[in-house]
Amino acid sequence: MGVPERAPVTTDDAQRDAREALQEIMKRHVAMQIEPRTRHRTNVQAITAIVLCAATVYLWTANPSWLREPDLKPTPEYSDASLRWCVYVTSQRIEQYRLAHLKLPASLMQTGSVPGGIHYVRLDDQHYRVEGQNGVHSITFHSGDDVKALLGDHLDALGFARRSAS
Repeated sequence: MGVPERAPVTTDDAQRDAREALQEIMKRHVAMQIEPRTRHRTNVQAITAIVLCAATVYLWTANPSWLREPDLKPTPEYSDASLRWCVYVTSQRIEQYRLAHLKLPASLMQTGSVPGGIHYVRLDDQHYRVEGQNGVHSITFHSGDDVKALLGDHLDALGFARRSAS
């Protein structure tokens, strides 16, 4: 009984075996590089999904103040000051009309503007009344009234005092 004989190895067989071994090594190398990236990408996607879900739940349920529209309703002091300023400007337009035409206008239309909430009443040839109404609040200015009493320190609420001081 002898040792079985092996077929002689040729150069072509050796090259083919080497190519197959090299291909197998390359496949393993590629598989090793792809596998950790896939795991890492999956972890990042899962973490990102969790964070986005948590943020969505927070924004939906907590309704934070920085996300809501601001309350742009003016303060009562600002509304009062605005109404007084509008009455004052209207009275000044009437006085300019009187200087230019030597008579009072028949209506505010002749002064060039008719602000909302402002009413003009011509009392006689020399006297008039300007009434301003803003909701339930109203102000009346008669010709000859003191403008300082009308405006007072209400201009501070409009910010005019800050502008003139700077």
